[in-house]
Amino acid sequence: MFSLRGFHFSMSAVADTWVSITCGLFQGSFGADVTHERVTECLEDAHRRLGCRSSGAVVRGLRVELVKYARKGRLGDVLYMWNFPGMLQVPKEVKHDVGSIQLTCKTIPFNHKVSVFVFNNGKIKLCGKMIDPAQAATALQVDLKDHDQVHDAMQAYLDQVKECACHVIGATPNKPTFDPGIIHGQFAFGFHIQGIHELSMYADRQARDLFSFVRGQEPEIRARAFAIQLFLKDNEKMHLSFDHKGKVQLFNTKGYHDMRKCWLVFVDLISRALESDVINLTEL
Repeated sequence: MFSLRGFHFSMSAVADTWVSITCGLFQGSFGADVTHERVTECLEDAHRRLGCRSSGAVVRGLRVELVKYARKGRLGDVLYMWNFPGMLQVPKEVKHDVGSIQLTCKTIPFNHKVSVFVFNNGKIKLCGKMIDPAQAATALQVDLKDHDQVHDAMQAYLDQVKECACHVIGATPNKPTFDPGIIHGQFAFGFHIQGIHELSMYADRQARDLFSFVRGQEPEIRARAFAIQLFLKDNEKMHLSFDHKGKVQLFNTKGYHDMRKCWLVFVDLISRALESDVINLTEL
């Protein structure tokens, strides 16, 4: 067990601390000049499909592995599906009832799965696996302690995925950058948190300057783990979720700066709770 004296957090020191964050899903959409006819034409061109390259150094290209044509108003109702190899030959009767075209791709390198949805109103949705900060920093040879550069490296991944996707389908986007709607991530605190239920009540009563809303799930039968959800004060969509094991999940962030902010807010809460003898920390 750690005493407060031996485990006191200094916010100035934490600001320079590297925490290993791993990322999950990213999602977002944008407008572009494109039609379903243009998408089909480009997919039929193997040189365009296989020769997709970006202008950046993080993502070199996208490898298209599956194409689905979905019915208008029914995203799950597949009219036509094409997986490689083989020729893309969309039946004429299908073309008139298509609401969206979905491409399932893999990034080169990293082999991250990315889905591209092209709707008949010209809107394009991108979702898939987000690059981890360490991967992005390594790809651009960025110092992990330079948080601005790490943030820019992760944004470069999104921008280059968008660039490759637009090249594959022959779309001209309304702007080159990609604004993610959400990015999910997680980090490991590295310690067991004893007194997690008390921490939930403490956050609700004593840390309202950090959080607008605190939700704690009541313990259930068979000693199910108690989890806390903390919604940040200045952005209620962005929130953290964790239990006594110190595995912290991040929801609805939009970049590395948001993830770092979640880390700092989490550490601030832990520091205050330790000072108030609300919790204790033990090694894993």
